[in-house]
Amino acid sequence: MSETNIIENIQPLLNEISEIKKRHDEELDRIGGRFNIFRVCGVNHYENTHSKILAEFLNPKGSHGLKSKFLKSFIEMFCNSTLKQSFDFGGASVKTEHYIGNGRLDILIKDKKGRTLIIENKIHDQGRVGQVETYDNFAKKEYGKGNYQIFYLTLYGDKAPVQNEQNLEYDCISYKTDIIAWLDKCVETASDIPVVKETIVQYIKHVKYLTKQNMTTDEKKEFFGVLSRSKENLQSAQLISQAYNDFYTIASEHFNEMMKKFANDKDKGLTYHYEWGNEFNIQFYLTHPDWKEKCWIQFEPYKGDNYYGLKNDPQNPISEKAKKIIHERLKKSKEMDDIDETAKWPFFEKLRNLDMDIWIDDIVTGDEFFKECTEKIDSLLSAMKGIEF
Repeated sequence: MSETNIIENIQPLLNEISEIKKRHDEELDRIGGRFNIFRVCGVNHYENTHSKILAEFLNPKGSHGLKSKFLKSFIEMFCNSTLKQSFDFGGASVKTEHYIGNGRLDILIKDKKGRTLIIENKIHDQGRVGQVETYDNFAKKEYGKGNYQIFYLTLYGDKAPVQNEQNLEYDCISYKTDIIAWLDKCVETASDIPVVKETIVQYIKHVKYLTKQNMTTDEKKEFFGVLSRSKENLQSAQLISQAYNDFYTIASEHFNEMMKKFANDKDKGLTYHYEWGNEFNIQFYLTHPDWKEKCWIQFEPYKGDNYYGLKNDPQNPISEKAKKIIHERLKKSKEMDDIDETAKWPFFEKLRNLDMDIWIDDIVTGDEFFKECTEKIDSLLSAMKGIEF
């Protein structure tokens, strides 16, 4: 079958798939099956929030009231034999964002004897090169070799970006299979406590949504039935899959064109630099000749959240005087009490995360996300106006 014929087959296939999805969505609405408080609250790609949820389940002193049962299941499923045999559940403590001087451990679980589990939690941000080595060096010094285990947790079980894998021991686990399997075990454990059980069930559904496993069994069966009906349908599905993997083209065709036009406005004189985009993030920055390459306006993700702000090179930063004026103007215009800043970011704030609904409603068929970005850019431009960098 030629590519032209495959493309002609796509629309009828999409129509049929859409009808199946619509019918199943209506049934889910009838029984409340699509309601999920985690998604309603925006717990999509915020790593810190996921860490807090997991830590609460793992904490023997957690509000679930099941003491160390969830933690025991986790250790039995994923830990090495030393920790399985020697971990003292009675005195275990669980912390999130534990500061170690040159970094923070997302989840730290420790018993009174110093037996330790470290979980580095990555939803979409793949982390810094050498981050796991840093944690391994800390754990060796603090707890001693053989007394700890490091887990690198990602949606799909990806490896950590490391400098040298030799002599580095850590275990890759995934939300897609490992965390869901553990949570299924937790559901069984909490079978006599309905509130806890249903909360875990909802979190499982949310994790399946994040890992693209949220189709019901019946829905999947119908989809596969349609796809396997003909070779043409399978070829069309393959082409759609390939196109979806090049998701960044949506940014190129929609968001980028609007942002280029905005930047090229003669009153602004900006240059727009697109870096990359996917279903959840879009990264770009804007420069201006007057800023003399000392700073730029940046939009980028970090640890699962989207941020925007004024960025500079810490080795060649903007002056303290310039930074002070910008902060004062931002506080005045936005009625801020505090300004978030680091050496790299003289000013930064969170921006809402993207998902498929936002791409379709607010980027492809609308311009709400573009307007939101340009409002923030205009606010920064106003605060930077006339400043000598």
